[in-house]
Amino acid sequence: MKPASLPSNLRSTQRACAGFSRDFAIASVSKTNLMFAYIRTYIQLIYSLTLASLPRRALPITRKI
Repeated sequence: MKPASLPSNLRSTQRACAGFSRDFAIASVSKTNLMFAYIRTYIQLIYSLTLASLPRRALPITRKI
């Protein structure tokens, strides 16, 4: 009975480890996605601010040309 019960125990532990690693991977991915989303919004904010201030500086140059 021991040789038959051992593989099932191994299988269950492998399943548990796979589930844990999957959950851990999902958690780490969500953390990185959150970080990237934060960076993306920060870049978009800077980009929009520079775009808002750019036409005022660029208009006199285009008028001169």
